[in-house]
Amino acid sequence: PRGPPRGTRRPRTRSGRDGRSIAVADLATDPRWPRFGPRAAALGARSLMAVRLFTDDEDTIAVLNLYGTRPHAFTAADEDTVAILAAHAAVAIDAARTRVQLQEAVRSRQVIGEAIGILKERYTISSDEAFRRLRRASQDLNVKLHAIARHLSEEANRAAARHSA
Repeated sequence: PRGPPRGTRRPRTRSGRDGRSIAVADLATDPRWPRFGPRAAALGARSLMAVRLFTDDEDTIAVLNLYGTRPHAFTAADEDTVAILAAHAAVAIDAARTRVQLQEAVRSRQVIGEAIGILKERYTISSDEAFRRLRRASQDLNVKLHAIARHLSEEANRAAARHSA
């Protein structure tokens, strides 16, 4: 089964909202999670440390959960080490997310440029007018501009394939 039962509050949820980290010395007896704690303990997770992964602007991007097989498994030194690991993990996750967003932006811009070129050639209009038409179609149809551009580009590719066949 995936995750705790419906309605069970998990420590990582609280860690992500309330602060940078939490520690649970004994999940079996901690009153903060009366349903989750005993069930987790029965499965062998007796202690927990949850550390928030966040960006410079304090946006939580994830929570790192560490479980111990015995009560009081984590020390203050462990908390310091995990905080450093969490900081590195947050930087890596944020950098990967930024890279993906930049790649998507470049792909989107390329498709929009292709669509502008198609409209320019088809209707003998300027780049500005072609972009205005794409934008107007996007607004009128309530569809993202890059989706309109992708559709136009794909249609042109299909027409070209039919023509050359």
